Amino acid sequence: MKKKQNRMWITWENQRRNRSLSEKTGFILNELISDRGRILRYFLLSFRTYSLIRSNNPSVVVCQNPSVVLVIVCALLKSFFGYKFIVDCHNSGLYPKEGRYNILNRIAIFVNSHADAVIVSNEMLKEDFKHLFKSILVIPDPLPNREHFYDNELGSPIKERRWRSDPRVKFLYVCSWAEDEPYEEVLNAFIDISESKVSCYVTGDFHRKVAEIPENENIIFTGFLSDTDYHDLIISCDAMIVLTRRNDCLTCGAYEALAECKPSIFSDTAIMRNTFGTGFLYSEPFKEDILKNVLLLAEDVSVFYPRIVESRNEFQVNFQKNLVKFEDEVSR
Repeated sequence: MKKKQNRMWITWENQRRNRSLSEKTGFILNELISDRGRILRYFLLSFRTYSLIRSNNPSVVVCQNPSVVLVIVCALLKSFFGYKFIVDCHNSGLYPKEGRYNILNRIAIFVNSHADAVIVSNEMLKEDFKHLFKSILVIPDPLPNREHFYDNELGSPIKERRWRSDPRVKFLYVCSWAEDEPYEEVLNAFIDISESKVSCYVTGDFHRKVAEIPENENIIFTGFLSDTDYHDLIISCDAMIVLTRRNDCLTCGAYEALAECKPSIFSDTAIMRNTFGTGFLYSEPFKEDILKNVLLLAEDVSVFYPRIVESRNEFQVNFQKNLVKFEDEVSR
């Protein structure tokens, strides 16, 4: 969408969702970043936010939550500059610290309630919070593509991308080694596979989480990958695994799998099923269920493609409908 000068999207961190959604909605993205200590960073970024809004006098401001401090600053400045104020809460802006602390959840609701509208990532969150805010809009993450949503970093030489020459059925396990990810269950599932026709490429920095790397020919730890190598691995793999123990989480890897129509194993939660549809396999975060689905995909991944293509088309149609609703809200 063509960007409009009187529309501003403000964030205090680098995040793909901000870049992709601001582009899709025609907002000018302002990434205000500082590496100073917390208190000084809040002060500097608050002043830069004020200066930015004062010099541009926008009619609409969208800001990301988190940061709660950014939302407070934009809410206060709205009183002086009179713009329409929208907060993109996605998921974590409604459940800070993964919702573990009730007082933080209440603070988030109070702060977000000062916006004219709140953006969430799915219909289930809208149902949960619709009685608390003036208006709630549903916009999931746009599907990523190589041209817009991955940095153009230099990748490894082709000969070093070992997945290119791997003749086995290649699984990509998208893992950040976070507490909510059942990585031990996934690794144990592949350790239990005796067949040599299957391999699993595991992303992320595993050193702090895995004391002893399992010596298994089925498992390859990639370590940190550049965007170029990571996207190449997505394209080259036969199937993907993206799992979390969180019931309210839409994972970036699932969007990437849908974008490339990769047969995948996702978490068996209502939010994942409702967002990504049929064609994918959904698993509990336990070795037995993961192993069952891995073997099912390994038999013949091609049978899953047609329904995944349909799911991607349905996602794109619904995404455009949600953008129309967003534009209606912004234009009021």
